[in-house]
Parts: sequence; structure tokens; C-alpha cells
Amino acid sequence: MDAPGLAASQGLYFDEVDQQTGEPWRFLRTNITEVADLTNGRAWIQTFEHVLKNLPKPRRALGISLSDSGDPRYSMPAYGVKQRNDAAKAMREPEATPGLPDGARRGVGTQLKLPSGDEVLLVCNIGPNSPAELPRKFREMPLHELSFLAVAAKCPHQGGCLNEGEIKDVEDIASMGTQMPRRAIIRCPWHNMQFDLHSGEGIGNHLQLARYPVRVAHGAVYIGVRFQNGTFGGGAGYPAAATAAPCIQPLDSGVAPGQEPSMDVDMDMDGGGACQSNPAGSLCSGFPPAAMAAPAHGTTRSRSPPRQLRQHRTMF
Repeated sequence: MDAPGLAASQGLYFDEVDQQTGEPWRFLRTNITEVADLTNGRAWIQTFEHVLKNLPKPRRALGISLSDSGDPRYSMPAYGVKQRNDAAKAMREPEATPGLPDGARRGVGTQLKLPSGDEVLLVCNIGPNSPAELPRKFREMPLHELSFLAVAAKCPHQGGCLNEGEIKDVEDIASMGTQMPRRAIIRCPWHNMQFDLHSGEGIGNHLQLARYPVRVAHGAVYIGVRFQNGTFGGGAGYPAAATAAPCIQPLDSGVAPGQEPSMDVDMDMDGGGACQSNPAGSLCSGFPPAAMAAPAHGTTRSRSPPRQLRQHRTMF
């Protein structure tokens, strides 16, 4: 076991005290050292919208329409949770979505398992601290110029794998004129539970999603866990983590329809490494050593064969 001072000097971790709460955090180094290790959140959203709109539609579907004096004039596309889950699932299956960039097939973010037992989902380039448009192509951005949000990888409701769900980056009307006009939301594919990625607040539910602070230092991404009384683990709004169980793939079910805003995003997602989730983890000295952690993966459970995406010429 390495001495704590040696591990700190090698950049494996560093400690920081929250200036607002006075709570100590230990930031653990991950293997994320370049943009190729990440998924571009906004590009994922645009790819998801393309897949959703071009999947084979059911024979009959209810839609939302605006009418005047009984004369329908406008219609808004409405997609239920079942359709949205089908689209997210199809993105992970090459036979259902041929030609999709590899970076879009690994989920909404980068899933990591830390030595503390915490399973963390790292999401990039969405939310209140992300710019409306990147100054350069995503793959050309240095890590320290990107925005990150890290949360627990499992839904606090029943443990659904959030990386297999859906993310949204919406304009927050209530925050207009403030420094946080955008809101990043993640939806669990199991029971449609939604959470604010920045605050962890449940949207339409009383649950709280654990959050983890993120830092970029020494050329790598560090993720913070609570560190008190010789033990470490757990994020903000969540008790210290025990050994986490692997995520389980979602069932094909849902409870409510949803509506998505349109947005312009950086769609620079070629197969050359712009949005790839590489194995990543961290080591912490002063405790029993652990090997570099790899992304957690579940076993797909499917009750029906994948649906083929209609051929649609669109620019990626």
C-alpha cells in the first residue's frame, strides 16, 4: 500500500474542502485524459431525435393537435415513453441503426465505477455551464474548456441504469436573465423518473439523485467523493456508498408521453474517436489498492427483436 503523501504527489488524488458546507471531498483521478474518452451530450441528443423520428411508427398513435373552430391547422409530433425507449435502444444496436457514429452507441455519457464502490455517470457538454455553441469542434476541445456533470449511475427509484436512458438540454424559462438559463435533465428508462443533472432534484418526484463534483487537473478528469473519518464514498445528497451492484438494462416500459425542444448542436461525431467511452477509473492511496476501474455494463434484456431504422439521408 502506498503512503498517502506518495499517492498525492503522483496525482492519484487530491483533497478539497467545500467552501460553503465545510465538507471534505477526495477527488480521485480517472483514466479520462482526452476528449476521445467522452460522449458529446448535445450531439447524442440530436442523434437521438433523428433516430426517434425515423423509427417505424405504430399503426395507430395518439397525437397532440392545435385547432381553431374545429379546423385542425397545426400538429406537434408526440412520442410516448415506449417509443423513446425504443429509439435509445436502437441507437445501441448496429443492426437497427446502420451508419450511426460509434460515439452515439455507448449511452448518454461515460459510466465509471470508482474504488469507493460508487457507480458514476459523467455527462459532458450540456447543462447550465455549457456554452450555446462550442468555439471549436468537440474533438478539438481541451478538457479544461468543457463542462461536466457527474451523478449516480443508477436511478434512486429502483436502480435503473441511467446511461441507457435519455438526456435533454432545455431552456429554463424560470431562470432567464440569470447565469444558468439552461437545464440538463436525465430520464430513467424504467419508470420515466426525471432528474435535474445539476441539482439532483427529482422532476415530478420526491427523489434525489446523488451528485459528484468534477475537476480537471494534471491532464485528467477527477471525480470527488465524500471523505470523512477515514472512509470515503458517496456523493452530495446521498449516503456514503457501499459496494455498488452493476446496472441492469431497462425493461421496454413507460408511463407518460414526452415532448422535446429542438436545438442546434455540434454533430462532429465521426468514428475516429470524437465520442468514445474508454475504460476509466481511479486509484486512491491510504486505503487498500484497487485496479483501474472499467465502465460498468449490464446484460441486455429484450422481449422483441430490434426494429429496423428507416433509411433517411441526413448529415452527421
